[in-house]
Amino acid sequence: MKKGIILLLIILLLVLISIVLLGVFPKSDKMAAPRNGLLLVGEKQELEAVVQEHGNEIKKVYTYTVKEAKIKQDESEVGTLILNQTTAEEMVSLGLFREARNTDDIAISDPLPAMPKMKEGKGTLSTISKFKDLTSVDIGGRTLPVHYETNSWLGYTRYTEHHRFIIIVDNETFEQLTTARDNTMTIVRFKKDYGQLTDIEGNGTGAVKSNTDLLRLTKKMEEHVQYLWPVSFKESKEGK
Repeated sequence: MKKGIILLLIILLLVLISIVLLGVFPKSDKMAAPRNGLLLVGEKQELEAVVQEHGNEIKKVYTYTVKEAKIKQDESEVGTLILNQTTAEEMVSLGLFREARNTDDIAISDPLPAMPKMKEGKGTLSTISKFKDLTSVDIGGRTLPVHYETNSWLGYTRYTEHHRFIIIVDNETFEQLTTARDNTMTIVRFKKDYGQLTDIEGNGTGAVKSNTDLLRLTKKMEEHVQYLWPVSFKESKEGK
């Protein structure tokens, strides 16, 4: 009888320890990010043609007007994407922004949980923490005050050639920012997942297959867009 009680206490103790550990370490080191979308940037008509051609694979389409610029930093030009507040809010709600789980390792990330804070008269800057003290940027001869808010990006990792900086501005400032180049961004949500975002660097059987399948889908697209890369929509009741 005593042995039975002792065994029961041991089991209860192990269960309690497991619950505590799960509470302390709620997240896995492995990044969960289904590769279920694609970001495309280019001419509006070309993007519309791409979407129409691949309609069988696409579940939903989101199209935005964005601005792009080159900003001088550290004696080089940094690719910069500028979004208005309305666009950014929708993209955050869809889980398209990824945020580094810590500032040193961007390979492990999670969907940005909330829209970055906006400050009146300033653009909200998203980039590596190296630039957290940046207070303004020059966009085609116009000075734009900025404040650093988050280390986040679109897709698996930050594509420095095009989007080293992402700047979110209020809708009025966006319209007035004529010194930046207008462009069109279309984000498509696929009907199925093409593995995980991390499969980009994977060499296992599953990763190779998902990479091959996605490459087959995007090969023709690349001829009609300026650039593209995979993104991850977060799961939702609508998305299931």
